Parts: sequence; C-alpha cells; structure tokens
Amino acid sequence: MNLSRSRRHLLDLLQRIPSLTEVALARAPLFPASLYRLRSCCGKPQCKCAHSSYRHEQWCVSYLEEGASRTRAVPPEIRAEVRKMTQDYRRFRQAERETRKALDDLRTVLERVRHARSEAGRRRYERLVTQQKESKARKRPRKGGNPS
Repeated sequence: MNLSRSRRHLLDLLQRIPSLTEVALARAPLFPASLYRLRSCCGKPQCKCAHSSYRHEQWCVSYLEEGASRTRAVPPEIRAEVRKMTQDYRRFRQAERETRKALDDLRTVLERVRHARSEAGRRRYERLVTQQKESKARKRPRKGGNPS
C-alpha cells in the first residue's frame, strides 16, 4: 500500500470511530441476556397441549448471574423494555468488536505510514548529503590549476 492510500485508509478509519463511540456514550441500561419465546407442554394430562401440537407460549430471558445460567419468565408488561435493553447490549458488543478492529487497522496503517515516511526521510537525507558534497566540490578551486 502506498503512502497516499495509507493516508486515505487512515482518514476512513478516523471517520468511523466517532459513530462507534456514540454507542458507548449512550446512557441507556444494557442487559447481557437473550430474550426468546419458549413453547412447551405444561404436563397436565387433561390439557390440549398433551394431545395436540398446541404449545403454551411464554417469553423468557436467559442470562448469567454469578457464573450460573439463569432463565426467568418475562411478563408482557416489561417485555418491550427488556427487548430494548438486550438489543442495545448486542449493538454495544458489535460496536466494541468493530472498534477493536478499527483500532487494530489504525495501528497497522500508522506503522505503514511511519515506515513510508521514514524511508522517504532516509532517501531525502542521502540526496542532501550528495548535494552538499557536490556543492563543496564545485566551490573548491582545483589544486595546481589556473583559476578560470
């Protein structure tokens, strides 16, 4: 990748980061859980679920608490808020992954830019040294010769 392409890539990365940090700066609570619909049989022999394909439906949330997996029923009244918190958590995690990737890419691009500019600096230094030697050689009078 040449220097101008690296600079363009660097600018693209820097423009992506603010939108990713917006997610992190939000104040809404996050709930690291999975919200899902559970369909099951109740176990009562007289219920229609025991004799047909009918299943009782219930929304549940599954999460970790002190290292143990917990599953709880979610009442319909709070389902929308729980759904928003779990979706916000997934968005946060996605932004976190993308930010890590962008920062890794940023580090790589910065190394490429540093290397390219350092190489340009070394070449420039060599040209300056060569020009200085040539300049001194032109200014010196030749030994044993007539000055013209």
